[in-house]
Amino acid sequence: MPLSQDDSSENATRTQLVQVLLRDVLRRHGIPFNWVESQMLVVASRSRGSGMYVRLIMKHWDDRLITHAFALQNTLLADIARFEPRAFDWLHGVSWQLDVDGSCPHTFLPHKTYWQEPAIPATPGAAAAPAPVVTPPTPAAPAAPAAPDGRIRVGAGGTAGSGTPVHDPRPGDRPPGGRWKTAHGLRKHQANAALNR
Repeated sequence: MPLSQDDSSENATRTQLVQVLLRDVLRRHGIPFNWVESQMLVVASRSRGSGMYVRLIMKHWDDRLITHAFALQNTLLADIARFEPRAFDWLHGVSWQLDVDGSCPHTFLPHKTYWQEPAIPATPGAAAAPAPVVTPPTPAAPAAPAAPDGRIRVGAGGTAGSGTPVHDPRPGDRPPGGRWKTAHGLRKHQANAALNR
């Protein structure tokens, strides 16, 4: 059962140590100093004897702070143990008090079905879903150049349908002006020219 605070030198030193370490935890993690305060309570336990409890008082409501309250408590206890190796001989535990009147929006308990819904993880370090693997498309073969009317031009070098201008084997038989001819018409023209040789 909590008793009045002991003004002894030993308890005063412990109280000051916890206050300094709490302030250092808040500073390191960017939490405003006026959001959390500490109070030391002197207690007497039948099993452990006399000792002290750390009471952390939340003075300002913030969802981020309440979400990470357990981490804040563990960080503070680790710092206390580092500076006072025998701290757990006299430190009996940690308690919390929410003194957040006016800053907490949650003033009523929700319906019972609220607690039956699956909780949404709010851990900043939760693994993100892997990005989908995107396979680049296979480049298509270049299309053969065509005239606006879809014909292949009879020009210098190449074969019909290859995307390269086609050259008549007998220069004298090339249509005047390099006019446009279809691949079928060109093959017919080449066959007739071979027969007349």
